[in-house]
Amino acid sequence: MATIQPMIERNAGKKLGAEWEPAMQQRFVVAMKEGVEPITGVHAMLDAVQKLGVSVRVASNSSCEEMDVKFEKTSLSTYFDGRIHSARDMGVPKPQPDVYLKAAEAEGVLPCECVVLEDSDPGARAAVDAGMACVMLRAPEKAVPDWKGIERIEKLSDFPHILSKLVKVTP
Repeated sequence: MATIQPMIERNAGKKLGAEWEPAMQQRFVVAMKEGVEPITGVHAMLDAVQKLGVSVRVASNSSCEEMDVKFEKTSLSTYFDGRIHSARDMGVPKPQPDVYLKAAEAEGVLPCECVVLEDSDPGARAAVDAGMACVMLRAPEKAVPDWKGIERIEKLSDFPHILSKLVKVTP
């Protein structure tokens, strides 16, 4: 939202005001309560990651309120209960690495021991800058940034295999 508001203001030729961002955030939460679908394969992927014995945390630019609604509506809450971190709520959005560093600290691991699954360029930049390996979920026609430490997958079902290689566990 912090980057969208100035673009809208520039295009509209007027200021939206300080109340615009919180109002839009609430609209997102309300919209998600009415309907949100999980990404295809997410439950199977998370089950496979759990079988690897790898701890999972979420570090997102979304607010905790928004994530709570999304995860409840998509039956993902049990995977992430008490393990979500919000860059929005911290006031330091990606591409700054703070939310990833906070998640690593909460898990009690070094950043270099973490693997981030990401679908956005700002998130990938944050992961790389945090010193973490990054696996980007991208459609075949969409480019991946050419940054050291990034692997690409095109479907979630590929993640457990690449994760097992990156963290040196046997599936």
